Amino acid sequence: MHHLRMDEIQVRCVEHFPISTSRPELIKAFRMVVDYLSITKVTCDGWLDGSFHPSEYSDQWVVVQGERLIAADTDAHNVFAIARAKGIEVPFWYT
Repeated sequence: MHHLRMDEIQVRCVEHFPISTSRPELIKAFRMVVDYLSITKVTCDGWLDGSFHPSEYSDQWVVVQGERLIAADTDAHNVFAIARAKGIEVPFWYT
């Protein structure tokens, strides 16, 4: 596990993939989620991992609980809202 600042995530996950059209949008959504969590004073760990999930979830935000899929969508806000509605107070998100 690496503890990274947002600018380091930007370099590793976006700038190293210059032809990707989805990564800039994903980092933008990720920043919005992190900002929301910061404003609401929620403390949590986020896990970004592009190889962890099956290819059917490529470029999506995914929330799992154990081995159960809670939500998957390209819209981070939808995934976060679904997870919260299903009782997950602080969802981890995977991209």
